[in-house]
Amino acid sequence: MQNHKPLTKSSYKSMWKLIERELPDTHITAHILRHTYITRLFEAGLDIKEIQYLAGHSTVDMTLKVYTHYDRHSHEGQTAEKVREALARTRSE
Repeated sequence: MQNHKPLTKSSYKSMWKLIERELPDTHITAHILRHTYITRLFEAGLDIKEIQYLAGHSTVDMTLKVYTHYDRHSHEGQTAEKVREALARTRSE
């Protein structure tokens, strides 16, 4: 997609065959990749309005409620630290 044009049907099929070949034992669909992409943008700290735009969603609600997934296990430490920092600021005010 270097020319900024949508993939042709044959290009898409070729790309998908490459993905299937590289990940033979993985159940993956284009829709799963879309969820993963949007979630990773969110985790990377992009503004939710930017993500909404990149995803082509008409509402932020769609982006947040349907497409962003919080992985509790991989973020527990970060979440706990944010809570500690928020509580520390509250005590010092």
